[in-house]
Amino acid sequence: GYLLKIADRIEAEAREFATLEALNCGKPINAVLNDEIPAIVDCYRFFAGAVRSMPGVVAGEYLPGHTSMVWRDAIGIVASIVPWNYPLMMMAWKLAPA
Repeated sequence: GYLLKIADRIEAEAREFATLEALNCGKPINAVLNDEIPAIVDCYRFFAGAVRSMPGVVAGEYLPGHTSMVWRDAIGIVASIVPWNYPLMMMAWKLAPA
């Protein structure tokens, strides 16, 4: 799904993301590359897996030869207040579960 694609893209372009994060926040690039980027990727992958095992009862087919479907709708909006020192990490923590 989309969350796995985001994780793969961040991982593939880790150096570029780390460079931007280091410049933006004034951190050593190695700290971002070795500590933050893997955690960000892991966050997206975790929630990509979690969404596949959402609890709930799924009804079977009501009539032979007919297919039943489950439709999930969003239930609200997300507001996010984030600190200045971890913008990519905060984005992952807020967007991935949403």
